[in-house]
Amino acid sequence: MQQGYYNEINMNTKKILLLVIIFNTVMSFSQSISGKVVYRAVLNTDDYVENVKNDRSLDENSKKTKIKNSLSSEAMNFFLFFKGKESIYRAEYDLNDQRDMLLGWNQTGMAAGDDYISYVNLDTKENVRQNFFLDKLLISVTPLEWTLCSETKQIGKYVCYKATAVLKEEHEKGGVHSDAIVAWYTPKIPVTFGIQNFTGLPGLTLELSVETDYGKLQYNATSIKLNVKNVKIKKPKGKVITHKKFIELTRNFRG
Repeated sequence: MQQGYYNEINMNTKKILLLVIIFNTVMSFSQSISGKVVYRAVLNTDDYVENVKNDRSLDENSKKTKIKNSLSSEAMNFFLFFKGKESIYRAEYDLNDQRDMLLGWNQTGMAAGDDYISYVNLDTKENVRQNFFLDKLLISVTPLEWTLCSETKQIGKYVCYKATAVLKEEHEKGGVHSDAIVAWYTPKIPVTFGIQNFTGLPGLTLELSVETDYGKLQYNATSIKLNVKNVKIKKPKGKVITHKKFIELTRNFRG
């Protein structure tokens, strides 16, 4: 019994060491890879609805409106483009396009950040986001501290490894929120880019879940195209500021 326990520990240790080796070699291989990934974001609002129902600070009309908005929320697509050591991540349609298409307000978009563009450059160490409403600014992103796990699962034709992290950020309404993140990535596609600012893993992220104020958000890669010749990445322009400064500006901007 004890021998089996130690054998299991040794096996897990070997898997994690292998992941570390993979991570150290990803950078040298990724510069020749280009691609486009489509992610589908789905929002589970069950917890959010319960929280609204139990929120004593809200009147009944406000509760009904929030619950109605959450129940009408629809899945959304997001695109990740990468080429060499650059990537850009954005919603399939920006807010202007959504309005022109009469898509209306979507709580999935609110939770998934459809009003942001994320840009990463591994050479210049840039990791920034740009907000639709304050498009003259770039918000610097603090890299996540990932915990690499030995657990694996098959996603399509790829063997994926589990990784976890906690995103701690100050929110517009005040206080620091901690969002639990679970990602599944494949070293078979050796790029460190991913969803939003959830980057830095030793392989492309194929699935990711994160707890948000609006409910649990689940991302799944629905299309992966590699070695795409016409990938063009345009770096967003603006003054770089911290996330804390951005929160202050957002509060002033929205009154």
